[in-house]
Amino acid sequence: MTKDELQARIKGNTDLPPAISKMDLSGNDYAGLDLAGAVFNQVDFRESSFVGANLNKASFVECQMQGVDLSKANLNGCNVVKTNATGSRFLEAEVEGMNIAESVCNDADFSGIKAKRTNIIKSQLNRAKFCGSHFSQSCMINSDLNEADFTGTVHLRTHFINTACQDIHFDGATLELVFFQNASFDQFDFSNVIFKIVQFRESRLNRVNFAGCDLRQCGFMGAALEAANFQGALADNAMFLGASLAGSDFSGCGLEQALFNEAQINDCRFNSARCKQAQFVRVNATNASFDGADLSYADFSHASLTKVQMTNANLFRTNLHSIIEEGASWRGSDRLLALATDEKRHAAETFSVG
Repeated sequence: MTKDELQARIKGNTDLPPAISKMDLSGNDYAGLDLAGAVFNQVDFRESSFVGANLNKASFVECQMQGVDLSKANLNGCNVVKTNATGSRFLEAEVEGMNIAESVCNDADFSGIKAKRTNIIKSQLNRAKFCGSHFSQSCMINSDLNEADFTGTVHLRTHFINTACQDIHFDGATLELVFFQNASFDQFDFSNVIFKIVQFRESRLNRVNFAGCDLRQCGFMGAALEAANFQGALADNAMFLGASLAGSDFSGCGLEQALFNEAQINDCRFNSARCKQAQFVRVNATNASFDGADLSYADFSHASLTKVQMTNANLFRTNLHSIIEEGASWRGSDRLLALATDEKRHAAETFSVG
């Protein structure tokens, strides 16, 4: 089908229905056409070109689009459903409000796009490239992004929910108000990423590197962060509620008013960390080290401090209410500056009728 024939049919200027179904249009040049609102169902477009085409609010359902070139095309409001677009090019395309659902876009190149309210759902984008792209209020849900390249990307309120992110690249990326839910980043190096109030809820972050990062007000609720490196990071007001942090290193970290309540921080190192007013209520801190840490006004109520090391720590007004401290070492730390168990509070907490 020629350019003129395709555009005439889409615009309703023929006796044939504008929707196109079950046709082989592979290897054709449709660059620059106005195909706004087009509906394609089970059409083979492999190796075709739509460079600079207007596909505003077009729909591609169960199509074959391997190797298609959609660079600089208008894909605003476009829907791509159950379509194979492996190796396709979307360079600098307009994709505001675009939806990609249940599709395969492995090895596709989305570099330079500006994605606003763009949604990627139940799709495969392994090894896809998004270099230099901007994302705003966009969602990636139940999708595979393994080895995808987000180098130099900028994100504002992007949501990554139940995404596979093994060996993903975020070097030089800026993440602002980004939300990760149940994402997998084991062994990832975040040291070259800029964070602004990012949430990693219930995500896998074992053995990751956050050394020197600015993590102020970031959230790690329920995350798996075992053996993670936070050395020298700024994490004031960060939330680690219920997180598994066994063996992680917070040495020299800024943790003022950080929340660790009910977290597993056994075998962690908080040496020389600044933990003023931090909350460690009901944590398991077995074998943890707080040597030289500033724990002024910190709260360890009901914490397990078995075999903990508190050498030369600042304990001014530190709340040690009902702690378990078997085998703990307080050498060089003045326990008299701390708040011991409040007997009236303890009586109220253990009161039972009858």
